[in-house]
Amino acid sequence: ETEERTACVSDKGRDRRAASGHPVWAMVTTQDQLDAAAASGADRIITDAAPLLRVPEGYRDRICHAMPPVLRMEYRDRLAPYLQADKVMARNLEELGWLREQGFRGEITADASLYQWNSRAVSLLRPLTDRTVLSLELTAGQILQVPGLADPERAVLTVYGRLPLMVSANCIRKTEGQCLLGTGGRAVNKDGLLKGEKTRATLAGDEGFWSLKDRKGARFPVRSLCRFCSSIMYNSVPLSLHQYLEHPIFEQTGPVLLSFTTETGAETAEILAWFGNALAGRPAGKEPPLQNGYTGGHFRKGVL
Repeated sequence: ETEERTACVSDKGRDRRAASGHPVWAMVTTQDQLDAAAASGADRIITDAAPLLRVPEGYRDRICHAMPPVLRMEYRDRLAPYLQADKVMARNLEELGWLREQGFRGEITADASLYQWNSRAVSLLRPLTDRTVLSLELTAGQILQVPGLADPERAVLTVYGRLPLMVSANCIRKTEGQCLLGTGGRAVNKDGLLKGEKTRATLAGDEGFWSLKDRKGARFPVRSLCRFCSSIMYNSVPLSLHQYLEHPIFEQTGPVLLSFTTETGAETAEILAWFGNALAGRPAGKEPPLQNGYTGGHFRKGVL
């Protein structure tokens, strides 16, 4: 099976890396973001727990569908669209096991939430996956020290995007009496499709964002995953590694991942253009067009 997984990584991807340095992957949550990523020529587009967004015909072989952050037993029947995909992103061990149980034969990318902190974790997941999004809680130096983790053919480095702080079964919409489903679980049929005209936006994955405000006035976006009755709270500012693009870790990794949540289509296009130009050595300006600041995450300072 390890050999089959290795074969899933296409020669086309290796050719792109040789020509432009790093393939650019865009993770999107809305239709506007997907359209902007496709127009920008992103090497891969990942739909974030929204498998039914409309995909341009010419991009179907470059689409990957990210599964929900948590696999809840009562909602397993809503995962049917993922089994029809050529490429999926697994967020946890339960989803990885479920894909194996269902006989999924496509390409699997392990998200950063499948914590590969050490060589044992790498050796466990390597035969089961084709790509790995590097841990968001390791420093660049720690990543380079873990044997087999920094691999240009497998390792995906996140360079931009709001990081999830919490996943919860509690829903702000439901608490405020504005549940999009109205009838709860009965609004979803056995094929994972939402019923009724009222939930058409939800069927596409465009549930939208709410926000929570802390005592200092910072706003934390909250996304409702209505298909799976859960919510994700994101950091108030996005991660951006634009100041580290010359770091040696980029010589040991492959694709770069840009994750879009609250960005408009226009903002998505501008940020993709900036990183695409910067990574290819073209003029890009001092920094990407960030609206309200950014964080460097744990790229330099780890959690331990």
